[in-house]
Amino acid sequence: MDNKPTCKGLGLDNEFILWYLFGSNDVKPVDSCDQHSDIYQEKAISSDQLSDDVSIFHSYAYQSFQPEFQLCWSSIPGNKFGVMASRLIPQDVWIGPYEGKLIDINKEDKCEDRNNMWEILQQNQIRYFIEGTDLSSANWMRFIQCARNKAEQNTSAFQYKGRVYYRVLRDIDIGEEILVWYDDCYQQYMGIPIMEQTNGTKF
Repeated sequence: MDNKPTCKGLGLDNEFILWYLFGSNDVKPVDSCDQHSDIYQEKAISSDQLSDDVSIFHSYAYQSFQPEFQLCWSSIPGNKFGVMASRLIPQDVWIGPYEGKLIDINKEDKCEDRNNMWEILQQNQIRYFIEGTDLSSANWMRFIQCARNKAEQNTSAFQYKGRVYYRVLRDIDIGEEILVWYDDCYQQYMGIPIMEQTNGTKF
């Protein structure tokens, strides 16, 4: 008798679940010149989604990309876009700051999408949030995805003088996706902690 667990009610088999939790997709660059290429067909993007994706290329978030980084198809299953290195990124470099709308702590419950929301602490108290959903106010860092575990991690988020930066934990090779992961000190609103750092090289 086969006692292996399944998720038949959701229409998911064990192979898919293992891929989703531990597998990865190929990291491929996304460029405005590719907006009608086979890359979109490989991801099975509908015509409605294509219109949304094409608009990304005209947004501030996309236009703010620095030459060291490039928009890519994320390696993390379930996520569409990510950020890959277009040049070697040395260890201890600071990436940032993260840009977005400032949200008052009394209004955060009105934000429908909290996946791109960071809390800013002062004297161990939450003072406000930085929310990166809006492509017209958020910068390119809003496309950086979270690693699923520390083995995938190559950057760590921290707060410095009221802003959020990502510190590079090891050299990141050309073509490698930037993935941020947990640290042990402070909590980001959606559960990603941030740590304080006072030195390093900035991008």
